Amino acid sequence: MVEIAMIKITPLKDLAANEASLVTSSFSKTDYQEEIIEIINTEEKLFILQKQALVMGFYYFKVKNSVIFLYYYINACLTEKDVCDFAEHIQYLKNTDKQISYIVIMKKFDSMDLTSLLRDFIKIQDYTIKYCREYRENESKIQFQNKGLTWENEITNYEELIEFHQKCFYQDKPYMSSNWKTQIMNFKEVPHPKITEICRLKGEIIGSCNGLVIGDIKNYLFCMCVHPDHVGKGIGKELILRYLQRCNTNPIYLHVYYSAKPAVALYESVGFKKESITSLIF
Repeated sequence: MVEIAMIKITPLKDLAANEASLVTSSFSKTDYQEEIIEIINTEEKLFILQKQALVMGFYYFKVKNSVIFLYYYINACLTEKDVCDFAEHIQYLKNTDKQISYIVIMKKFDSMDLTSLLRDFIKIQDYTIKYCREYRENESKIQFQNKGLTWENEITNYEELIEFHQKCFYQDKPYMSSNWKTQIMNFKEVPHPKITEICRLKGEIIGSCNGLVIGDIKNYLFCMCVHPDHVGKGIGKELILRYLQRCNTNPIYLHVYYSAKPAVALYESVGFKKESITSLIF
């Protein structure tokens, strides 16, 4: 009878000294070795995934309000049984605290991607999708209709923009990044050129699209939103098309929740293509 080795999930603090040193040496072949070692040395809620003497990877988590944010790094091939064991452990985390309403699962760096495998074992409530759109030479030929609106291409009042985003995303679920004051102020401080399109009606913001130009690598669309009272009037599409006209020739990336189906439909209608799933929520 052959015994099948099972994956073992152990808190880092419970490992013996020789095992802990094996953990750090197991990530010597990745370009992110320094970042991984820093995580291992600083994260308190970190667990090591092992099978016999082989370190398969690790995960750690942070708790914010009623949500667990779980990050994993896998550097070896996992069997279906391994993924099932990992999924059961994640489910156990949720069940041990009745105040936890969601767990958001994300990979780190160049980890093996488990999103499609975990979906076979965990009941997913939502997920985020990474979209990409290549530059098109005829972008500047698009003509816009005059809807009696005014358009701006710079942010003059960040507090006003924060308040506007709070109005647009007031129905966000707990797992969504809804602290717009922090996010927008972080966006302000990022040392990259910014692309902004703001739409106003009678002086009030009713639409906004903001992104970054990240060197000669890519454009990143940080956020786009339309005031709830003006959704469905074509403002979102005009915002995104105006934004696309001002991007350089590099690809444009964005992330969006699958549950935000009107936004997904809008991005796909202007040529964004699904590239990968970047997080799972259950």
